[in-house]
Amino acid sequence: MPVTLKISQRNIEQVSKELREIVRRVSDLRPVLAEFGVHMVRSVEQTFQAGGRPAPWPPSIRALRQGGKTLIKTARLKNSIVASVTGPRTLRLGTNVVYAAVHQLGFAGNMTVPEHVRRVTRAFGRRLKTPTYATVRQHQRLVRIPARPFLVAQDEDLTVLQGMLERHVEGQRA
Repeated sequence: MPVTLKISQRNIEQVSKELREIVRRVSDLRPVLAEFGVHMVRSVEQTFQAGGRPAPWPPSIRALRQGGKTLIKTARLKNSIVASVTGPRTLRLGTNVVYAAVHQLGFAGNMTVPEHVRRVTRAFGRRLKTPTYATVRQHQRLVRIPARPFLVAQDEDLTVLQGMLERHVEGQRA
């Protein structure tokens, strides 16, 4: 964003005042960051609705078996995305959902399955007249969950941010 200033003896005070105002606006970006945070929450919602952007996520086993969209069974993760301005130049975008990092980054490794009681309703391919219960001991299970990044700034988001910053520095409203 080029800035052109013509300074002469007559306008030196005005130019000095305008420069101080630009420095003030650039040193505290909280208003533009708050506006961009709202934009980013909407962008992440669009990523969930699209099933991944710019590239689609690998479909989950649940979505393949039961239908529906990957990462949107209850929409808890999608609805937990928040943005907060934490300083004059800092915007934090994220979630407090514990399993979010596994879906964002993926996971491959062993997981401990705790001991539990399983209700058995079928045996040898046939339905049982009355269910029976079996205790399953604690065991290890190999888990592979592919990364499905949802906290992603798209190219168009960066273009929006650039426009917001330019308007902010120029002293214009959104």
